[in-house]
Amino acid sequence: MSDRVLSLCRILGNDLPPLHDPEQTRTNLAYLLAHEPTLPRCRKRFVLNRIVEPEREAQLSAMLHAAGHRVDRIPIEPERYRALTSARARAEYLTNNNPARNAAIAWGLADAEVVLPFDGQIMLPASAWTQLLAEIDAQPQCLAYVVPMVRMLAGEDPDAAAARARQEAHGPSEPQLAITAGCSARFDPAIAYGRGPKIELLLRLGVPGPWDRWQDPYWVSLRSRPREAVPGAVGRAGVCVRLPSGNDAATLDIAARQRDRADGVRALLARADARLLR
Repeated sequence: MSDRVLSLCRILGNDLPPLHDPEQTRTNLAYLLAHEPTLPRCRKRFVLNRIVEPEREAQLSAMLHAAGHRVDRIPIEPERYRALTSARARAEYLTNNNPARNAAIAWGLADAEVVLPFDGQIMLPASAWTQLLAEIDAQPQCLAYVVPMVRMLAGEDPDAAAARARQEAHGPSEPQLAITAGCSARFDPAIAYGRGPKIELLLRLGVPGPWDRWQDPYWVSLRSRPREAVPGAVGRAGVCVRLPSGNDAATLDIAARQRDRADGVRALLARADARLLR
């Protein structure tokens, strides 16, 4: 099992200022392509997830193709968008959070034994990848793995950030997930962005975290869902870093992040409506 190939699938979506800098995705992708090394036993691919501005999608696609990476695309279908009658439905269509993760899993498992359906701003320094491989290899019985994540601040070094990722222990930053070919668990496509789409699966997989203590009725209802029948414990492997969002205040304060996320989604909806509802 020590020679298993991994597919690192990163999902690039729309920037959501003020939650993100308006150029977050382009800036971070340029940094990642310049600084992330070749990773042993890794097939890198990227998913372009319903990018509203065609010119931005073309720019990101050109950067990725120039770097020699596989690019998958989830397009916006204008007629389908126009058929959605509520702002909430259109916002969920545009963010397309968990459906894109499930698509990344399907694409990744087509040519690898383990897939990492990661958020688009995630970077793996060489030391973090070496640790991830070693810990996956040491736990071949596991069908899924959590990968602790830390949010970088502006100007921070990725290796320094990775060094503190384990100390966060699913505190300020929820982990990413790695899924093996033998794991049938998938993200719930009905859980919208901002409503704990990844946490819902972490709960079903029995991954402990601060979400076990949240008393809001919504989280209580998510905790009541049946657990996934995943033989063997969910493993823990490596660390990863999320490149800076361009908004350090929101990075450091979950309440500010929630507020800015809501504002960003409303702004995204306005941009899409202006283009697609004409």
